[in-house]
Amino acid sequence: MCIEVTFNGFKQVSDVQLRIHEPTIYPPNTDTVSLKLINKRILYTRSIQNLAVHAQLTWRYGNQKGYRYFLLHEGKNTVDIGIINGKIQFRKNQSSIDSLQKQFDKLQGKTIQPTMLNQRLKLTAENPANFASLLELAYISRFVHIIPADSIEVMLSRLDNSLQQTPLGLELKAAIERRRLTFKNSQFPSVLLENESGQMVDIRSFPNQYFLIAFGATWCGPCKELLPKVKAIANKYQAQDLNVIYINLDDNREKWRRMINDYGISNWIHLTDTVKMNKSPITKQFSIAAIPQYMLVDSSWNILYNSMQELDVDLDKVGGILKYALRK
Repeated sequence: MCIEVTFNGFKQVSDVQLRIHEPTIYPPNTDTVSLKLINKRILYTRSIQNLAVHAQLTWRYGNQKGYRYFLLHEGKNTVDIGIINGKIQFRKNQSSIDSLQKQFDKLQGKTIQPTMLNQRLKLTAENPANFASLLELAYISRFVHIIPADSIEVMLSRLDNSLQQTPLGLELKAAIERRRLTFKNSQFPSVLLENESGQMVDIRSFPNQYFLIAFGATWCGPCKELLPKVKAIANKYQAQDLNVIYINLDDNREKWRRMINDYGISNWIHLTDTVKMNKSPITKQFSIAAIPQYMLVDSSWNILYNSMQELDVDLDKVGGILKYALRK
């Protein structure tokens, strides 16, 4: 695979980076390469296993920063970027992707709001053959606390078949199917994690009782904000054999142990991943696109509740489920 980028009309271009995304929905596995301009031209060659991946090119010109997404093809990829009357022109056959991506970008904010989400989904439906629509669905699928997996699957099925069959399209479909494996009425699977003593243990090796299983991380603000509420729930039902298993999706053991002490949750069962979340096989196994995420299992490891499936980001529904499940 060869990528040739040409800049035309820019007085000065610096900090050029190419980020190549493997076909994944979240978190992205990327290969970021800093590139040098030679006579306003870049030539970059790389062999990749998956041919139909996509890339993001970023650069600085003056006090501004430019970026563009594009689909990569086997062989030579030509990207021609120009600037006319102060506006960036993304030329060649990338113009339709670029144009739609700009519309999606205008509807992005720090949080996804229902009105903007509906507009973005409408744009996706109106452009079923545009690669930017597939990128948008992959992006939106991370917000599992707002939009259910079924809705993403329906939107994916309406895209052009050529997009559905790309590695990104196939991974998005597979991720939706994996996500359903942790929904209500499924069995929580075995998974190996590291305990506080540094030993690898199977999560299903713990004594038979009800568990509220949390997926969080030391760097996740919303995860920490929810801990007092989880403590209150755990304390209320402790006599009915409810315990909490907190799974830390991070590789920083020092911060993990500090969090346990700082929040007074040492009586819970604590397990941690051995790698960062974006490299975690556990993240992929459970198709975890956002945290915190909570699941309630009974003594036979049957899943009774999944906070993302219920769109229950504040755990408002889990109390009623526990009251019913743990009644004596």
